[in-house]
Amino acid sequence: MSTSTGRLILLGGEPKRTPLDAGLMSRVAFWAGGADAVWVVLTTGSVPGARGAVAYRRALLELGAREVNVFQLRSREQALVPRQATKLGAATGVLILGDDAEHLVAFLHASPLQSAIQDAFARGACIVGADAGAAALAARVAGVGTWVPGPPAENGLQGALADVHPRAGLVSLTPGLGLLARLVVDHHYCEKQRWGRLVSLVALAPEFLGVGVDAGTALMLAPGRAVEVVGKGAVTIFDGGRMSHSTAAHARSGQLLGLCHVQLNTLPTGFSFRWKRGGEGTLADGSRVSDTVVQLMRAVSTAGPVGVDPVLG
Repeated sequence: MSTSTGRLILLGGEPKRTPLDAGLMSRVAFWAGGADAVWVVLTTGSVPGARGAVAYRRALLELGAREVNVFQLRSREQALVPRQATKLGAATGVLILGDDAEHLVAFLHASPLQSAIQDAFARGACIVGADAGAAALAARVAGVGTWVPGPPAENGLQGALADVHPRAGLVSLTPGLGLLARLVVDHHYCEKQRWGRLVSLVALAPEFLGVGVDAGTALMLAPGRAVEVVGKGAVTIFDGGRMSHSTAAHARSGQLLGLCHVQLNTLPTGFSFRWKRGGEGTLADGSRVSDTVVQLMRAVSTAGPVGVDPVLG
């Protein structure tokens, strides 16, 4: 187990033009220290209006946070300035926000800010990824694939269903920040119908768990202690570790994939389990959780330093 004592929260974001959910944000605020919380919000400044940095700052202050500082990253050069990282020194909560995970990772990779995030987590701070920030925290980030859907058919179905099924070349994998080992995370999962995208990622790299977080939903992870889902929707996890057949290695770009024995786990709002000594996890009623959920916990508790790929070393 890692000696890290911090907590990780993956926020699936909110639907467009929808204000932040007060109940969900109260849980986030509590995990970072409630009235004693000192927050730093890191953002690329590209998430607009009701879901942007100003909205998060307002919500956290209304919930009693002692201090909320917003740091807008407009260039990678900003992240490379050592004195910027000192802003995270006293933070009990760090919220990373954006609408492009690859963009966020490119700004933060191998920077003093990235090291400061890891240091904050190691000393017990709560690290929150919202929207693309949730995806950026993982070991790998979903990128643009080689396959581009054709123009919509006259009935509109071709465009609407283009990424419903897993396909070769639908997505690619690029390095993430690595706070979550052996995970790939997708946000706005149900709202944007990302079933095919997430399964395609698992087909591409079966050693990773594909985690989809719905809008208005949070996956809350306390390493070595607990997993909890709160909010309005669910968390979906695809596990290809026992996959018995896959056509991904030989499929042409855009071709539908054939996959057998990909395990599906759905964790709805209210789902929680506690970690027991010996590496077992149980639900509130005492029943045993799936191996996939146990792997989810281990992915957090064994995560390497930010910027160090847990798979490649």
